[in-house]
Amino acid sequence: MCHTDFGQLQDYNADQPSYGGARKPLDLYTRGLRQSALIGKGFYRYGSTAVFQHLDLDGSEEGVAEKPLVDFNWDAESGKMTLDSTGQPLLTWNEDVFNESRKVVIPMLRFPGNDNCMMCHRTSNSRRGFYGFGESSEAVYDEDGILEEDYQDDVHKGKTWVTDNGEERQIENCNSCHSREYFRPVGSNTDLDANHNFLKGNSDMDVRNDLDNGPNATTCSYCHDEAKNPVIPSGQADMLSAHRELWKNSGDMKGYLASNLDKVTQTHLDVVSCQACHITNKKSYGKPINTLYRYRSDSDNKLRITPYNAKPRYVWKDQTSGHVLSRTERNSVFEQIDPQDCSEGGRIVDPVTKQEVATVTASVSHGSCRYGDPQSYDEYVGLKKAYDGLLSSAGYKESDTVLIWGEMNNYVISHNTRPSPQALQCGECHNKKQNDSFSALISEDGVLGSANSKVVMELPDRRLVDEGIIQMAQPYMKMQEQTQEDGSTKYVISQNVRDILGQTKFDGSMTVLGADRAIVAAGEMKKASLSEAVDGTNVETTHQSTLANTLKSDNVFYYRANYGEPRVREIAVILQANDQSERVYPSYRVKAMYNENGLEKAKQSGLNNFASDALALTFLNSNSQVVDTPANEPMVVRLPYLQQNTDKERISIGYSVNGESWNELSAAEIIAVEPKTENSNGYVLAEVDRIGHFVVMDQALSARSSTDSDTAQPSSSGKSGGAIIYLLPLLLGVSLLRRK
Repeated sequence: MCHTDFGQLQDYNADQPSYGGARKPLDLYTRGLRQSALIGKGFYRYGSTAVFQHLDLDGSEEGVAEKPLVDFNWDAESGKMTLDSTGQPLLTWNEDVFNESRKVVIPMLRFPGNDNCMMCHRTSNSRRGFYGFGESSEAVYDEDGILEEDYQDDVHKGKTWVTDNGEERQIENCNSCHSREYFRPVGSNTDLDANHNFLKGNSDMDVRNDLDNGPNATTCSYCHDEAKNPVIPSGQADMLSAHRELWKNSGDMKGYLASNLDKVTQTHLDVVSCQACHITNKKSYGKPINTLYRYRSDSDNKLRITPYNAKPRYVWKDQTSGHVLSRTERNSVFEQIDPQDCSEGGRIVDPVTKQEVATVTASVSHGSCRYGDPQSYDEYVGLKKAYDGLLSSAGYKESDTVLIWGEMNNYVISHNTRPSPQALQCGECHNKKQNDSFSALISEDGVLGSANSKVVMELPDRRLVDEGIIQMAQPYMKMQEQTQEDGSTKYVISQNVRDILGQTKFDGSMTVLGADRAIVAAGEMKKASLSEAVDGTNVETTHQSTLANTLKSDNVFYYRANYGEPRVREIAVILQANDQSERVYPSYRVKAMYNENGLEKAKQSGLNNFASDALALTFLNSNSQVVDTPANEPMVVRLPYLQQNTDKERISIGYSVNGESWNELSAAEIIAVEPKTENSNGYVLAEVDRIGHFVVMDQALSARSSTDSDTAQPSSSGKSGGAIIYLLPLLLGVSLLRRK
């Protein structure tokens, strides 16, 4: 399905109904047969077989095969798929399509085409305003050579990119940024062990967070600033110079001292993502998307303002037990008014009294009847009572269900880049001062201010919020009073960008699962050269020779979490790669964890003078079983260190197998110390023979009072260890143009 050559799709079965009035083979397969007729009807196991109804297995220049490999049978009169006696699709396998060896040759692509990717990612149409990287993304110019405005265009489509290894490709599909080895030299040997995971960037879906940015999909900064041959259309030396000169020549920097222009420009590059300015005018099927902006971790782990499409959703939750009602449980108190016709609506029935509480709208969606929301205060109260009764009858005591609005996940907008003239202009974020220069202050009326807002829900009655029946999961969701043209008052739950930026500066998580708040992170070990491991574990290159002497090899495995709260990302491990480890480590996963009670337990064991939080590393085999000692090769751990001492003799490490009983790890040899600075936390590199729970201790702290203002101590609030970025206040209405 992923690698099938969709250029070989054919329309074989005339009885198959057209999709959307068209008989394009791609639509007949993806939207018609696979999505609507099979998956949409619950025939999930047939979804992958659907391609063989339309795929030409001949694929020769002589013509198209007369038959497909398999026929899904259709009733010509009703237009419905024919089912067998068990209610499953009736398939006819065409025997003469097989060759004399009883095999078929499937036309495949080494790298999937754009349509292959969009078969699954078509939901991006509405969630991200992204329509793929096919023909629709090509720039179109009018007869005067002026670029026509089209929200589906991408400025990169059709351009040529030369990678650092000298390979050249046209940017024509998703592979250019997301596929590994797409730019591998044509004549080189194929790596049969190559990693098949896509380069996914930093997903906002909390799926395989351990693959986020590891390595990253090709980024704006890489192609335009960091590559061996960066593309800078203006011909400037770097992107700082390119933006500075563009803004200066257009008059946008009027009123600023020449000596400050670099600083002002760099601050924008540090705080605002490329996407925030260069992806504009997004639409979902022609309807404008209400683009909002929030902070999130960029590929370099810096928080930057990023555009996204907020999709608020609600859940019903029992406040007493914490139980979240499933869709089946929610629907169990509804019943169709007309069992044969969902469109007639539904009624809410109290499971205890069996009385009708209210009626609601209903419609068929994805093959099932879905019910609308209540429309009045009394109806919401009745629905809450029905859910309370449902849980009580299931054994929950003192159930108290409430409706909670939240952004379960937010859809990052990161495709369809616009050229400079169509990017956000200064006036869309900043007001002008009396001297006609742009103010450093963020405008409340701009896209980063309170005027850029989104209504989450119109309330039928404010009592629903006042009484706690309806609640909000995010602090930037608030009840707001709005005065209508007729003088009446309407209450809504809304959110605005000013409040969103204020909150996400301290929590950049894109979903309610909170990847940026996680105190446990897990992922695979990466095989790499020592220099790659040094970079991947955020170790200064000055310590590389020390690591080389310890590990005795330039080939290593390493792990460092790339999600989770900052201190979880501070711990890392580097291990020697050899014949033994290469057989074992690829099947292992590593878990990094913050031990919330670790310091207290270590103190009870007689340890003190803590200079880090208590963090742990655990190795898990393919059966998710803990492996105490992975192998007997040299192993170095990177532990966060929150002091300025550089004397290794005064630094030691506390160790615990389980995080309960601690002792000083006398066997550990500290091989390097990097002190804490104003801009970053320090760390200790130690050679250890086991993994477990660690804490760094510094004897220098014993001579200092715990109340000394300049003593950086571990935090129990969950914001230490790399939390410098969290301490930067977002002074909306003050300035974005201040460097930290």
